[in-house]
Amino acid sequence: MKILIVAPSWVGDTVLAQPLFKLLHARHAALVLDALALPWT
Repeated sequence: MKILIVAPSWVGDTVLAQPLFKLLHARHAALVLDALALPWT
């Protein structure tokens, strides 16, 4: 399974979402997570 996560533009929100990414990966071992984010300027 592949999932594209569109990350929020704030770094803090992305950091707070890390437990969700870990939970998804723990429940679906073959999961491929990709993140789409704006460049940090």
